Amino acid sequence: ASTVPTTSILLQSKSDRFPNGMGNDSGELGHNIMDHHLGVGASAEVEGFEDKYFTGRRPNGIYVPRFRNIGGSTDSKDFIRGYGYQGGGGRGGWSNSVKEMAYGAGFKEA
Repeated sequence: ASTVPTTSILLQSKSDRFPNGMGNDSGELGHNIMDHHLGVGASAEVEGFEDKYFTGRRPNGIYVPRFRNIGGSTDSKDFIRGYGYQGGGGRGGWSNSVKEMAYGAGFKEA
């Protein structure tokens, strides 16, 4: 189970030993939960670079450091969370252009 279902299972596991649910002696279970979106994104092709190959250092990832709304000029009760952003760039896979690597009818006709 992932974050929310696991928390739900633990909160529902009440017994004489765990009156607030297993792992919830402090009462904090279910608070401060964060959902991690993996696989959300976008891609694009830049015109003019289709036939270009990198030389020297190759394209790499980027990371925009974590933003946290916890005080100072960014303090806001409407958004008390944080987030980071990561991305990258690179050349498309060579297998996209190989006709023989097609699937289905295209594979049979190759």
